[in-house]
Amino acid sequence: MGTWGPKLYQDDIAEDIKIDYKELLQKGKTNEEAIKTMLLRYSEEIEDYDDGPVFWMVFADVLWNYGRLTKEIKEKALREIEIGENLKKWKEEGKEKEYKIRKQELEKLKEKLNTVMPEE
Repeated sequence: MGTWGPKLYQDDIAEDIKIDYKELLQKGKTNEEAIKTMLLRYSEEIEDYDDGPVFWMVFADVLWNYGRLTKEIKEKALREIEIGENLKKWKEEGKEKEYKIRKQELEKLKEKLNTVMPEE
């Protein structure tokens, strides 16, 4: 995993998700088509112990930013935050400061996902 910091987008897969989804929309895909494509494209990462939680959290954030977050993606992201495996990894493998930043990032994401999205 290419992670260089505790912030949500300080991760290779996070950056890729953001770019790939935007490109799909620019190519004229509907939200449903783009989501299906992303789920297929990232199927291996979704199954990965480290990358799976990152995928769901980042994808939910990206979709929310575009005003296109679905109930299913939101629930998966919130479940990953609740389970806490990603945060646990930061506690075990990171520095105390990084853990605190990641914890704060995930708390902000949880709060954000439970607010009204911007217009599409």
